[in-house]
Amino acid sequence: MYRQSLSMHVSRVFSCMIQIRRSSEALAAFLAGVLLVGAIGCNTPVWYLDPSYGVKLAERDKKPMVFYFKEWDSTQHRNMKIQVLENAQVKKELLDTVNIELEFAWSDPYRKIYGVQKPQVCVVTDAEGNKIGQGLYVNPVPSVPQFLDWLREAKSLARSSNLSGSGAGASAQPSNSSAK
Repeated sequence: MYRQSLSMHVSRVFSCMIQIRRSSEALAAFLAGVLLVGAIGCNTPVWYLDPSYGVKLAERDKKPMVFYFKEWDSTQHRNMKIQVLENAQVKKELLDTVNIELEFAWSDPYRKIYGVQKPQVCVVTDAEGNKIGQGLYVNPVPSVPQFLDWLREAKSLARSSNLSGSGAGASAQPSNSSAK
């Protein structure tokens, strides 16, 4: 009886050891997956939904901002995301900007600052929030080359504005008067 009990306990110990080994292998595989996703994710632009946070980042990092005023339930927004913003060249171009995605209906202060009167508009600003050039109406959805040309030109102007320190537009921080 003692032998049987001992062999049963030994069997349980080995079973637990095998489960622990499997668990550690699973944990190692999970961690490797997280690291891989993290490494791949480094080449994906981030779109912030909180404009005040994005503005602070742009000021801190001295990066131009891209504001995208969208209607979340619109076919045009979905098409813009799929056909343009998910394009590898566009993603690469958006890596050195602070990207802010705003729901048109809830972005009144920023709409007023940048003169956006309808959804599906992109605006580029310098790091201080001064509007650069014209906004781009993306309804109908522009081709990738059209969007890239507009974005590259606006970013170039934004960088020269940051270097000269002479932003000549509206600030990205909503004032009390524009928030009314």
